[in-house]
Amino acid sequence: MKYLSVERCPNITEFEVDENNENFCSVDGVIYDKDFKRLMCYPPSKENKTFRIPDSIEGIGYEYVQHYDPLCPFESCQYLENIIFPESLKYICECAFYNCNFEYLEFTDNVVLKPYAFQDNKKLKEIIFPENFEVSLFNVFDGCDSIETIVFLSGWYG
Repeated sequence: MKYLSVERCPNITEFEVDENNENFCSVDGVIYDKDFKRLMCYPPSKENKTFRIPDSIEGIGYEYVQHYDPLCPFESCQYLENIIFPESLKYICECAFYNCNFEYLEFTDNVVLKPYAFQDNKKLKEIIFPENFEVSLFNVFDGCDSIETIVFLSGWYG
């Protein structure tokens, strides 16, 4: 299996990948690419409130859509309330955090957000964009009806 797509499986609490798999691995129930540079899939029913993305991760999902339906690595993660992004992160794919429960997001420098990356985060109230941040605001936060505050720090461009 070279490409991964796990959708609409809301009861999964962990993933296991055989150690002999050439393309993917799992750590603490989360799927990563074998090089441990991309986070591919977080279990939607994993009961953690906070998740720190490992420091080696450069991307969440595929940088460019591989199929008609994009991979949604954190789709409908019902328990996850806080995500901590590493400084190494370069991009967040389309639909990466579709239908999640974040109230607050703070991004690191030099991250590119793809369209619909945070679509339908109904509880999202505050977003902080740092310096050197690139975002196509084209529907990145589509359906995030509770946003009250967006902070753009100096150096922001879009």
